[in-house]
Amino acid sequence: AGVGTVIFHEEVNSATVGEYGLTVSAAGQTTFQKAVGTTALEYLATSGGGTTRINGGAVTTSGTAGQVFNDAVEIGVQNATLVAGTGPVTFNGTVNSATGGARALTVNTSGATTFAAAVGTTRPLESLATNALGSTRISGGTITTSGSAGQVYGDAVVLLTDTTLNASAGAVTFAASVDGPGSLTVNTTGVTTFTAAVGGGTPLAAITTNPGGTSHVNGGLVRTMGTQSWLDNVVMPIDTLFHSVNGVIGGGPANTFSAPGRAVTFTAGAGVGGANPLQIAAGSVVATVTGETGGIALTGVGDLVIGAGGLLANGAIALDASGAIRVPTGGTIANGSVSTTKPIRWSVTDTTDNAVDPTPGSLRHVLTRANAIGNANAAGPDAVITFSSL
Repeated sequence: AGVGTVIFHEEVNSATVGEYGLTVSAAGQTTFQKAVGTTALEYLATSGGGTTRINGGAVTTSGTAGQVFNDAVEIGVQNATLVAGTGPVTFNGTVNSATGGARALTVNTSGATTFAAAVGTTRPLESLATNALGSTRISGGTITTSGSAGQVYGDAVVLLTDTTLNASAGAVTFAASVDGPGSLTVNTTGVTTFTAAVGGGTPLAAITTNPGGTSHVNGGLVRTMGTQSWLDNVVMPIDTLFHSVNGVIGGGPANTFSAPGRAVTFTAGAGVGGANPLQIAAGSVVATVTGETGGIALTGVGDLVIGAGGLLANGAIALDASGAIRVPTGGTIANGSVSTTKPIRWSVTDTTDNAVDPTPGSLRHVLTRANAIGNANAAGPDAVITFSSL
């Protein structure tokens, strides 16, 4: 159609299921006013340079070539569902809602779904969902939704570039694995759920969550090459390893990590804590460390801040690090012991009177001293347990 427009006012179907495909080449707008593929097309392809408007609700193909949108896509119907069997669904241009309100997009394929450009940047989608089969590959940088249904990735997600997911107050749910090499930033005041391992195959470059929401880390592992910045509250229902190969693992100024009855391990090449040291929710970590009944494993360099309600560690706090455990006003380390993987020098400082209590070989006394300082300073500064390699 050259620079003109192509408008399908009625349904577009194959004569028999999967027998014929359709390619539309138009530098203007291609509009599907009704359903495409009620009798499934073999494939659908649009050329670059124009815009494809999906107003008919459903686009269905059955062949291995799938659906390839080489131009910008606008969703003009309230709920658009793309079904491609085992074929890929590829968006090489941007994807946005059409004017007149946010629209929902669902992609169902056991092949690869690829977002090669930004989604929802000009006009956010209401929601985005992919099905449980196949994979979603994100190389467009940003996906933005505005509705309460948020973003649900039912299949494995691969971040091919640094990626930001914006969901307003909606949920962001990863029902399967998330892998790099790109970084991930999730911005929502709703719930972010990682159902499976993050970075288990290929580590992410980094991960960041924003304040105001909650992250449920249900897959047992978050591995990045660089920094992990958890700025929302983090809940872990199973034993969990947070691993930053070369970066820092840090929290926000007011959030907590909560893992009732589970083992939580923080391993970071450049430190645990950073500008906003990790804060463990009071009484929430009753965990499993090898040979013990409860505790936290802390590796790397940095600080661990215990919330004012205290830390319940019925077993060991296992340390292979240099840094400090800060016990705030009213804070305690209840029922705790300390195990180390290398020789450690210990002291406790009460910053009210600058007293230092060196206690080589008496780690239980270190904890008792810290608890006493934390409880005594009703309006005073933290007690600090410092530790460094001999």
